[in-house]
Amino acid sequence: MKKFTFISKLSSLFLIFAICFVCFFSATIQIVAAEGEIKSYYLIKQNTFLIPEGQNIKGNIQLNATYYVEATGNPDVVINEVSYRYVSYNGITGLVPTTALSKKSINNISNPFFVSSSKLTANSSEDEVLMFSNIIDNQTNCRILPNNTKLDFIAYSENGKYMLVKLSDSTVGFVQKKYCSPTIIYTPHPNPINPDLDTTNPGLTPDNPTSPTTANNKATITRVILIITLCVVVVIVIFLLFKPTSKKNKPIHDDFYDF
Repeated sequence: MKKFTFISKLSSLFLIFAICFVCFFSATIQIVAAEGEIKSYYLIKQNTFLIPEGQNIKGNIQLNATYYVEATGNPDVVINEVSYRYVSYNGITGLVPTTALSKKSINNISNPFFVSSSKLTANSSEDEVLMFSNIIDNQTNCRILPNNTKLDFIAYSENGKYMLVKLSDSTVGFVQKKYCSPTIIYTPHPNPINPDLDTTNPGLTPDNPTSPTTANNKATITRVILIITLCVVVVIVIFLLFKPTSKKNKPIHDDFYDF
């Protein structure tokens, strides 16, 4: 009987521990995911350019004022006495002159990048339409695009002769503007906010690109409280399961008068 009781207690303890671990692990994943979704952006204060870094493309692209670039958490770098910030624009990471961006970032922008309302169509009746991965030197790779290929617009090249576009298979490259239609005309951001000037906005973060942006919302705090409560309950249950008990056995009397 004692052995059976010990096994039962051990099984109960294992079950409680498993439930606690699953709850804690699930809540932790949700917290990390929630914090990972928070993104911060710098306002593009003036028309500038982005130098792609860590990409399969070579060639600077235009960035238009009133839109935003996404912060990557990397510190500024200095090249030839010019400071650059490593950011991301519409899926393209690279370097942008620091002076063209706001010093502070903001994290409550719903439409940070310019997005064309329609797809581009690549077409030519005379020449082959080529997509280039390199437009700055002679060492380049390219692919032929069939006529009527649909493209997603990302940005114009710095010299304005090419468009940086994306195919349906997510391949990114440069195509000459003359082969693409319709013509893309930038429209200003409908509600640009300069975080350097708006000090009352709750979405602002300090001018510290090396520090990741985090935020604690009510749901996160609630999950933390639930985890702590669950751990306390488990400790109490474990204590009650293994709490030593004192049993007083009734003494056996072999008394003549009991008969």
